[in-house]
Amino acid sequence: ENLKPLPRPDGKRDEATGFLRGEWLGGDKAVAEILDRDSKQVYDTSIEKNLELCEDKQKWRDWMQFVMGKPQPEQAAAASALLGEDRTERSG
Repeated sequence: ENLKPLPRPDGKRDEATGFLRGEWLGGDKAVAEILDRDSKQVYDTSIEKNLELCEDKQKWRDWMQFVMGKPQPEQAAAASALLGEDRTERSG
């Protein structure tokens, strides 16, 4: 009915940012990991690859499949064409 955040049971602010009085869907640890990754991506000059596109690609796909459900065959084919990948084996 409304989009107000749910208050934390302990009444404290989140550990990841220190600003939010609600709870992150993925938890404080997940948000802290994303913030750390993003900080490295922007400020660490020794990083030579995009940290968002490395080995976590399948992890992201699995999470999105869990959230959105399995893609229909035509959706998987369209995504494969867009990304230039053969994903037909994984979508079934």
